[in-house]
Amino acid sequence: MTAMMLGAIYIGGAYYFVRVLGARRWHWIKIGLLPVTIFASFLGIATLLHWDRFNQGHISFITWVALYFTTPFLVLATWLRNRTTDPSTPDPDDAMLPQVVRLAMGAIGVISFVIGIVLFLQPQLMIGAWPWTLTPLTARVVGAMFALGLTALGIGLERRWSGVRLMVQALVFMMVMVFIAALRAWGEFNQQNPATWIFMGGLVMVILISGGFYVFMESKRHKTTV
Repeated sequence: MTAMMLGAIYIGGAYYFVRVLGARRWHWIKIGLLPVTIFASFLGIATLLHWDRFNQGHISFITWVALYFTTPFLVLATWLRNRTTDPSTPDPDDAMLPQVVRLAMGAIGVISFVIGIVLFLQPQLMIGAWPWTLTPLTARVVGAMFALGLTALGIGLERRWSGVRLMVQALVFMMVMVFIAALRAWGEFNQQNPATWIFMGGLVMVILISGGFYVFMESKRHKTTV
């Protein structure tokens, strides 16, 4: 499950970065970069902490190290270089995010990040409570994935739909892939553990709410352009 969940994050991240290449305005993409920096930093640190668990001579490990020892610096540099280019004004066809949505997304982001921090700093504490089997290394990997929840906090801090539209697309895509992974790995879940049902219920709720929110905001945006 951990491997497939990481794969789902990669697929969603690939979608985001492909779209980044064609973005014409900085604010369309900016809120994804700091969470990616933290995600990659966590995985780089986890690699150092569990160096003996890796096959250092394998091409996959070399690729892994090259990715997670450089990405945090490259992505952070990109954010620092471009952050002053946002005029903080809406697009001509923009819609504004409702305040209640921003508050809810901010809260979700903080909760997700706290879970990620606990998984990363106290993996043994979380291993016993987690819905599927983890090791200290994979607990930290899952913690890095939960740290991506800071994206939701970024959405909470942004008022323009154009500034969060791409991230909501990537989020829905990513969560659908995680849900498919959970169905495929259902036998790995401890179904007597309440955390299993909290995880699955939360996943379904995020997919439905995010998908519905996307459709709602797109309809507001289209009305603005008429």
